[in-house]
Amino acid sequence: MLALTSGKRASNQVITKIARAFTKQTFPLTEEGESLKREVISVLEREDIAWLRRNMPQLPIVENPHPELFSELDFGHLGESEVMGHKLSVIQTHQGCYHNCVGFCSAGATGRITSKMPFMAYVKLARCKFRYDRRYAHICKNWYHHMHKMGLVPKNESALEKKIKSMKTVGEFLDFIIQVTRLSDIHPIADHLRLWQVNDEMEIADIPWWFVFKEHKRFLPVFFHSLQMEILTFRDNDPVHYYDPFFLSEDGSPADFGDAFRMVDTYVRPVFVSTSGWNSADIIAEQATRKVVDAMKGDKSSAGLRLSIKRYVSLCRTDPVEYLSNLKRILKVLWPLVETDILQLAFFHDPRIKGDKHWAEEIRKEIDDYAKREFGQSIAGFSKYSAVSRRRGLAYDPQYSEEDWDPDDKWGYEIRPDGSVTWRDESVLVGKETRGKIDYRFESPMAEPIITGVKLW
Repeated sequence: MLALTSGKRASNQVITKIARAFTKQTFPLTEEGESLKREVISVLEREDIAWLRRNMPQLPIVENPHPELFSELDFGHLGESEVMGHKLSVIQTHQGCYHNCVGFCSAGATGRITSKMPFMAYVKLARCKFRYDRRYAHICKNWYHHMHKMGLVPKNESALEKKIKSMKTVGEFLDFIIQVTRLSDIHPIADHLRLWQVNDEMEIADIPWWFVFKEHKRFLPVFFHSLQMEILTFRDNDPVHYYDPFFLSEDGSPADFGDAFRMVDTYVRPVFVSTSGWNSADIIAEQATRKVVDAMKGDKSSAGLRLSIKRYVSLCRTDPVEYLSNLKRILKVLWPLVETDILQLAFFHDPRIKGDKHWAEEIRKEIDDYAKREFGQSIAGFSKYSAVSRRRGLAYDPQYSEEDWDPDDKWGYEIRPDGSVTWRDESVLVGKETRGKIDYRFESPMAEPIITGVKLW
C-alpha cells in the first residue's frame, strides 16, 4: 500500500497522477479492473481527492501491482510451459533505440522508440517464468546429487574444478563428458538442456581446444554456471531506455527497466543486460541502471552487464568529447559490478573500416587512464575488443579472432513488446582453423523471426 511502503502520505498531486495513469494503461483488464477504471475516471472528473486517498491501496503501482485487476496471458496453441520454459530467449522491453547507430547496428534498430511492453506484462510474465524456474532449480540440484551418487563428480564444484584441471589428455576429458552426457539422457535435466553435447561417435579432433581447456564451465552440464539459461531483454533496442508512463511507482515516477529487471531476473535464468549507455539528460535510464546494479552487485550467479562502446553512437558522431565524458559518468554508475566480476566493457569496431580498431584502442586507453585515477584499478581485466561479425549479414573475417560469441544471437522464443511471440532458429556454426586452433564462429546472417500466431494479450 502506498502509505505503508513509503512511510509517509503521498501528495494529492502524486495520487492523482497515479490514478490518471491507471486509466490510460494499455494492458487488458478483468471485469474487476474495468469496474475500478470506470469508477476512477468518474472520481477524477469530479475531483474527489478524498475518495482517491481512501482507495489508494486498490490502485496498481510498481510496489503493489495488483495483477488480479489484469487479464491472464493467453499462450494459445503453444501453451505456457512451451513458451516460458527452456526455449525462451528474449523478453523484449521495447522496440527502437535513440543511439541511432546508423549502418552499424546488427539488429537494424530504428532511431526512435516505436513501441513499449506494458509493465503489467512483465509482472504476468515474471509469474509464469518463476513457476518454471522453481521447477528447474530443483532439477538442477537433483542432477548434481545424482551425478555424485553415480561417482562422476565430487561433492562440490571446487573439487570438480580440480578434477577437470588434473585431466592430462583430451581423451580423458572426452571420456568424462561422454559419461555425463549418457547419464543426462536418462535424467529429467535432458528436457531442459540448451547445451552442445558430445557422443561417443565424435572424434577427439571435433572437440575444439578452447572448449576442452578454456571454456568447459560454459558448456559442460556439470557446473551450475553452465546450467544457467540467460534471458535477454533486447534485440533491436537498448533496454535501459525502457519505461512505462502509465504504470507508476509510489513516488509518481514511471516503472522503468530496473523494475522490470527485478521482476524477471532469477538465479537459474538470470537476465543478461547489454547497453550502450544513456545521455546525461535521461534521468529515468540512469535510475533504472542503478536499480540493476544494486540487484546484481555481490551476486555471483548474475548474468552480468555489458557496456558497448562504439563510435557509431549518435552522441559520439556529433560530439566525441562529450561522448567520452558521458562514458566516464556511466562507468561511475556501473563500477560496483567490477567487484563481483560481472561487468564487461566491449570496445566494438568494424574490421572492414580503416581506423575503426585504432579508435577503439585510443578510447580504451582513455577509459583505462580514467579508471586508474578514479578507482585505482585498470579496466584490462574486464574489457575487450570485439569485432562486429555480421553487420548487414556480412561473413565473419577470420583474421579478427578476438571476437567473442554473440550473445544477441540466441535461438528460441522471443516475446515482443506488443505481446506477439516469435521463434528464431539457431544460426549455423562453422569451424575455422585460426592461428593454429579450431575456432567456431557464426557465419550466416541472424535467422529471421518466425511468426507463431500467438499473442499473449
